[in-house]
Parts: sequence; C-alpha cells; structure tokens
Amino acid sequence: MTEPRDVHEPDRRWRRRLAVFGSLAAAVGAFVVVVITSLHRAPGATPTATTAPLRVRLLGNLATPVQSASGVPVPSGEGIVVVGGLDQAAAAVNTIQRFTASKASLIGVLPTAVRGGAAVRVGETAYLLGGVGSPTGAAILSLPDAPGPSAKQVAALPRPVSDSAAAGLDGTAFVFGGFTGQQPTATIFAWQPGGAPHATAHLPFRLLYDVAVAVGNHVIVVGGIVNGAPTRAILSFDPLTHSVTTIGQLPIPLARAAAGVIGGKVYVVGGRVKGPTSQTRAIYRVDPNTGAAAYAGALPAPLSDAAIATTDGKLLVAGGVNRSGAVQSAVYELSLQ
Repeated sequence: MTEPRDVHEPDRRWRRRLAVFGSLAAAVGAFVVVVITSLHRAPGATPTATTAPLRVRLLGNLATPVQSASGVPVPSGEGIVVVGGLDQAAAAVNTIQRFTASKASLIGVLPTAVRGGAAVRVGETAYLLGGVGSPTGAAILSLPDAPGPSAKQVAALPRPVSDSAAAGLDGTAFVFGGFTGQQPTATIFAWQPGGAPHATAHLPFRLLYDVAVAVGNHVIVVGGIVNGAPTRAILSFDPLTHSVTTIGQLPIPLARAAAGVIGGKVYVVGGRVKGPTSQTRAIYRVDPNTGAAAYAGALPAPLSDAAIATTDGKLLVAGGVNRSGAVQSAVYELSLQ
C-alpha cells in the first residue's frame, strides 16, 4: 500500500531551496563588498590591525616637537636620544633630546642647527653623520648620552651628505645614499672611529630618504626616493664582499619611513607613499633573509620623518609629522605581543 503523500512537501522543498539560495546570495554579496572596498582603498591605506603581532602604545612626549631628526638608543635602560631636526616653522634645531622612563629632557646641543643627519651608535658612543646645517655638511659629531658635554666634531665625511640612512655593524658606521647638496648619491661610506671615512660600495641607484638597519652580518636598506619617487626596494648590503643585492619589495612604495629590528625581523614604520600629505599608519615586517615583506600593524595615526631606536627588544618611535603638516612630540613603543 502506498504511503499517504504529505501535501505540504512541495512547499517545504521550495522553502529549503529559497533558504539555500539566500545564503549563497548573502555570501556573494559580502565577497563583492570586500572586493569593492579593497579596490577603493586610498593609496597607503592599511588593513585593520586586529591580527597584528605588534603592540603599539604611547609612552609620553619629547621635550619639544621635532621632525626629520635622527635617533639612537640610550646605552643603558630603555630610551632614545633624538638629535637635531625641524620644528613647526620648518627651521632646523640644534637640540639633543633624551626620552627615557617616560621622561623627556634636553641634554645638550649641536655646534649648529642640523636636520637630515644620520645618527648611529658605534660601540659605546653615538655619532651624527652629515646633515643640512652640519659644519661643512660633512661633519661627524660625537653625541652625549646624558647632560654634560656638548657634541663635538671628530671626523668628516669625504663630501657633504644629508637625508641618508646609517647603520652600525662590527664597529663600523655605514652611510647609505643621501643628498650631496647637488644631487642624490648611490655611494656607501664606511667609517671606524679613529680612522678616515671612505667609499666602500655603491647602491644600484641614487637614493635618499631611505632607512637602514643591521641584522646579523648584513645591513638591510629599505625604501627611499629613486628618480624623484618613493621605491618599494628592499636591499641587502654585505660589508665583507662590498656587494648590494635586491632581495625583495615592500607592498607599497615608501620614503621618509623609520625602521628597527625586533626578534630578528625588520619593522618599517610609517613614511610617505607619494607627496607631503601621503603619510601612512602602516607597519611592515621584513624578513632579512628572504626579503619577504608583510603588513604587521599600524600606528595610531599616519606619520613620517620620525626618529627611531631599538632598545631592550622594543622600538621607540619619536616625533615626526602628520598629514596636516603638524610636527609631533609623541613617543610610541612597539613591541611583540
């Protein structure tokens, strides 16, 4: 005997089909929204930092706002020494500021107001190399770490250079690219305290507003301006062979960024994507062995031209300028979560 037919079965089948179709339509709609949103994201915009492996927190403020300054770590304890730079009126300053234990102070002065110098620590001493306003534009100045003696000239580069990057490795300071007063340069200078600076190698192109950090036995050089525009290039310099190799590219072109090392990886912080108002919040992580670069987090607000120092396994990012042109005094700490 045939079982009785459920008169509601066709309606139920249609309801199930409509439910399935509705779910598929919702999923497709969500996908389209994500694609459209990504396509319309402004240049330099970044994804949310909900999965970023970095913790970013505000520690305090410098004694005075400054941009285009250079930073070195305080030798003992967590802190940063910020040297020279530009104030809100775009005038170069001669201040040496120290920020440590959430306190800011002025600890000394440069012989002249300097912006765009490259600071680096070699051994126990910090130095500022070159910069606009530096005596003859090529001076190498030893810097104080605490209130007391002022900066003094100890050597001079073979020619003026500013807006370059510097890194210290195995007792040697290396200066990468920069502006000679007439044009950008591709020269890499090497200097050991007590000796004479000299050209040791060349970058593959003329470069300025780049960043450089020592990792292991190499120096990683990231971003900068090439032929008038920001670059995505990630370079590796080997001091033993005097060779430079392109090992990767950033997700976006960047200049006037800051960079430091945490846990053996290079973190590139902020910078400009295009012109003066194109600052980004993005923080990118670079593998110094492979050149692979990926988004790692974000600053609270877009920023460029900040000073940076690696200290006690953390990065301190100080000062800089935002998209509206306001010079900053904030000091941020970046650490692994």
